[in-house]
Amino acid sequence: MSNRLILHIEPSSDGSNPLFQAFQTYWQATLSTSTGPTTAQSYRPHTTVTGYWQPQPGSPPPHEASTIISQILQKTADNVDPNTSSAYHSALRVGPPIPFADGSGLVLPLQPPNSLLTFVTEISISLSAIYATSLRPKTINHMSLAYFSYENAGDRKMSAPELAEFAALSEQFVVPVWNGRQEEWGWDLVLLEQTVPSPAVGVPHGWLEHGRWRITKP
Repeated sequence: MSNRLILHIEPSSDGSNPLFQAFQTYWQATLSTSTGPTTAQSYRPHTTVTGYWQPQPGSPPPHEASTIISQILQKTADNVDPNTSSAYHSALRVGPPIPFADGSGLVLPLQPPNSLLTFVTEISISLSAIYATSLRPKTINHMSLAYFSYENAGDRKMSAPELAEFAALSEQFVVPVWNGRQEEWGWDLVLLEQTVPSPAVGVPHGWLEHGRWRITKP
């Protein structure tokens, strides 16, 4: 059976989005806390576009999904470059770090443009059809800074001191960049195959990229 696939949106790592480096610095700083790394560090900085889906024997190869993704990105885009046919969406808006209401973690709230929400709906329908599954479209409304989740054991809430510790680090390393010129930040849509599940909290998953699209105009 093939490995699971998933779609993420990530801050571009080419220097155009300061959140990428801010997350790296913040996560490195959390290693010296009394709590240590959290489940958020098992992933690259991202917001989830769809839930995982499991290709079955006879399912189309990932490059076919990539072709469909490219078509729908262009169909739903805010702007298409007439010279390159590259499709661009408006940038996501990022708010300052906030805790989940139930105390389970710390996140950066996101406000996606309507065009991206349309893309999420349409790509979920299209990929559900070709993979004979039911993809869960996501609201792309946050990026996780810290939380705990355990395989087959669910999530656990953070204590008030733990939340305070992570919040203080986010104030130091993440807040200084979030109020910059966000309309110029780069964001990438990424089609990923999970090759190796994380064996422990804070240990990265193994990923194989099958497609990466710059979705905001450089």
